[in-house]
Amino acid sequence: MGPDAKGVLIANGDAVVMSDSARDWGPWSVWKTELILGAYLPAFLRAGRGARHRVFIDGFAGSMDNFERGTGRPLKSSPVLALEENDPAFTHLVFHELPDNAESLNRDLRARYPDRRFKVISGDFNVTIGAGLTWLSQQGTRTSGPHLGQVLAYLDPDKHTQLRRLEERRGGKECRSRWTPAQ
Repeated sequence: MGPDAKGVLIANGDAVVMSDSARDWGPWSVWKTELILGAYLPAFLRAGRGARHRVFIDGFAGSMDNFERGTGRPLKSSPVLALEENDPAFTHLVFHELPDNAESLNRDLRARYPDRRFKVISGDFNVTIGAGLTWLSQQGTRTSGPHLGQVLAYLDPDKHTQLRRLEERRGGKECRSRWTPAQ
C-alpha cells in the first residue's frame, strides 16, 4: 500500500497528499526515525536551551514525506521532525541528500518552512560534509557562530568516516556517538 498515481495516500480511511518523492520505509527506518530521533530531539534541545546556537546536521535526509511499508501509515522524515521541534528550536539545520532527491527536498521544505534557516546540500554526505560545515561557519564569525554551538548530527551508523571528518572540522575535538553499531 502506498500513494496512488496522484500522490494521494489513503491511511486509516483518511486521504493524505504526499510529495512526488514520497518513499516507503521498512521497520528499521521507522524505528530509527520515530523512536530514536523523535524521542531524542526534544531532550537534546531542552538540554541546550541556554545555548546561543543549536545545530542539526542530517547526513541522509531523504524525502520529506514517507509512508510505512505494509500499512501505508504516513511518517515524518528526519528533516520534518527537526524543523517541527520548537521548544527551543534548532537555529541552523543542514540536510545532505543524494542529487536525485535534493532539489525536491529543498523545494518542499522551503514551501513548508519558509522562515527557517537551513541548507540542503546535494550529494553523498561522505563527499559533501565540507560544504555543509562551510555553510555553518559562514553564518557567524570565527569566534561566534553556529559552527561553535551545540550540534546534533544524525548520521549513518555504518560510516565511521563521517565522525572522523566532523572531528577534523572541529579542530580535533572528539565527536561522540550515543549509538554504536554492532561489531
